[in-house]
Amino acid sequence: MTTHRFSFQNHSVATNSVEIPERFAISSAPVPVVSAPATPIEPVALEAVAPNAISVPQYYEAKYAYPLIVWLQPAGCRAPDLKQIMPVLSERNYFGTVSRLAFSIGNPLSAFSLGERQPGASPVPWNWAADLRRDVLHVRRNFHIHSERIYLAGIGAGASAAIQMLLEKPEWFAGAIALDPDLELAKISVRNIRELGDKRLFTTAVMPNPELNDLERLCFGAGVEVTHKNYPTELSLHRKVLLDVDRWLMSEICQPQMV
Repeated sequence: MTTHRFSFQNHSVATNSVEIPERFAISSAPVPVVSAPATPIEPVALEAVAPNAISVPQYYEAKYAYPLIVWLQPAGCRAPDLKQIMPVLSERNYFGTVSRLAFSIGNPLSAFSLGERQPGASPVPWNWAADLRRDVLHVRRNFHIHSERIYLAGIGAGASAAIQMLLEKPEWFAGAIALDPDLELAKISVRNIRELGDKRLFTTAVMPNPELNDLERLCFGAGVEVTHKNYPTELSLHRKVLLDVDRWLMSEICQPQMV
């Protein structure tokens, strides 16, 4: 029988497969939350406009298949600055790129149409999946990227977008890094949640977010490895969270492989 794991800090709880409710009937079991030690927090800068570049690991080895982190930038949001974020995350372990999304922070999830018109959306349907696929393929054409280690990432509205994109196209990604997502369950499509399988989700929250906790429980029930952390700061992005993301990513990369 397949066993799924819900990891947090240096401890994990094993559970058998959980049946997913058809609607949002959330389990009463609490989602474990990790409170990081009260260490000095160093903010990480954001740029007004996304850098039109790819972050290449130091001492790039063409024979090694690297993980790729795709940072999502909704319209109207400041972009993650790859020049500052990726060296803190790791100078050698990952590629990074920014994918601009053509929807605004005011209603970030209304444009997830996959070509289908949604109420309140633009008269011209917009296929975000094609745009994101284009950005990922651009990196893969030029560098050696591990096809099963492509992670979505975002901050705020970008984090909400990362969660939604993972739910919409679970076969494309290994997981999502959602830093302080501002989401509403009513705007999240969970039609593919049963297909998440062994995907991974790393989340943080500056303020208590019951709807994020509910979504984490649903993902956990679908077999997702969910890791949630809180930090003693009001900053969504800082050095400590990036170091924890690095450890979280490497824990999967370095685990023994079944042969």
